[in-house]
Amino acid sequence: MATFDATVTKYRRVIAEAIGIATKQPSGEYVAFTPCMTQHTLVKLAPVLTTDAYIDMLACAHRLDKSAFDTTRVAAFQDAFAAGTQSTKTDSDRGEATQQRALKKAGTNV
Repeated sequence: MATFDATVTKYRRVIAEAIGIATKQPSGEYVAFTPCMTQHTLVKLAPVLTTDAYIDMLACAHRLDKSAFDTTRVAAFQDAFAAGTQSTKTDSDRGEATQQRALKKAGTNV
């Protein structure tokens, strides 16, 4: 997974640079490509981010306006994660665990 993430990051950086060069106006303005964090990363970071920063990142990841998020409810959600009352496991984590169990059951001992 780390190799995939590194490759995607590299591609995003190159694409962002190409878009900036291709759209640069005489005034110096250009179109910027701003990648958002994945839902998986956001869930893991929820307990340690400020609520305002978390809302900014959620808005980007879900392509919603920041005003769509209730600050009080988002803060309560973050507090639940920080207190450990809410699972930080994502679908990606569960999928990997399921695959590992299936491999062990099949006798591959991976």
